[in-house]
Amino acid sequence: MSIAIGHFAFGAALTALTAALFVPRFRFHRTVVVFGGLWAMIPDFYHVSPVGGSFVRLIHDSAAADLFWGHGALDAFDVTDSKEIAALFLGFFFVATVLSEIRMAAVRGRVETGTRDGWYSPAGANSSPGADSRPGADSWPVATGGGVDMAPVERSWLDRSVFGRSAKRAAAFTALLAGVGLQSLLFSRPQYIGLLVGLGALLELVGLTMFLDVSPFDRWVKSVFPPAVRTMGALVVTFAALAVAGGLLIPIQQLTPLALSYAALAIVIVLQTIRFWESAV
Repeated sequence: MSIAIGHFAFGAALTALTAALFVPRFRFHRTVVVFGGLWAMIPDFYHVSPVGGSFVRLIHDSAAADLFWGHGALDAFDVTDSKEIAALFLGFFFVATVLSEIRMAAVRGRVETGTRDGWYSPAGANSSPGADSRPGADSWPVATGGGVDMAPVERSWLDRSVFGRSAKRAAAFTALLAGVGLQSLLFSRPQYIGLLVGLGALLELVGLTMFLDVSPFDRWVKSVFPPAVRTMGALVVTFAALAVAGGLLIPIQQLTPLALSYAALAIVIVLQTIRFWESAV
């Protein structure tokens, strides 16, 4: 169990760093982090695979296992399946994700500065080689020095299409409803208090963030509530989320698989809180 957590965290961390370095324009690392973690675990799928288990086992026992984010090397490094190594990889995942978010914020800040100072214009960017000249298409901001800043300028197609906006609203409402529903189970399932509170808070954060990312709702919030009120509301949600994350980290004093799972959930809540703050303020 511990080595599985370690493989996932290590693969997800390396994927986040790689995507943030090479493709920051697309906010790619937020999407592929989970797939990077699953990729790192593929050689171990023979334990649960209903078919093809022998073939996957051959991959696991060969040098090809290192293609999956160094799976074979990690197995050799942590032969005893220690919980301390899994905790170390969770910490590495947290640091890598924070670094990739900083990288993303730096790229986005350069684009906003260029737009404000006048060296970026959508028309000029769309006239650059390889740019898409269709109205509303993403374009590359071009600096006066000739450099190309690979950062998102336009909203994604999910915000530009009726279907995309409707899907995001439905997903946001479903996440909020599921989060509240999980936390309501505390009255009948008190033995799962950590899991229910943590997953519920995470789903509620995801739902709120998605609502704030949908264009009409985002504009309505900014038109009705002044910046001070929005900041205070975001602070209340942030402190509540951090309190939940802090509570989930308490069992880490005893390195058990459940404590490591709670710690991983706490890390994801902290990262989603950062994403919520970005959308709310």
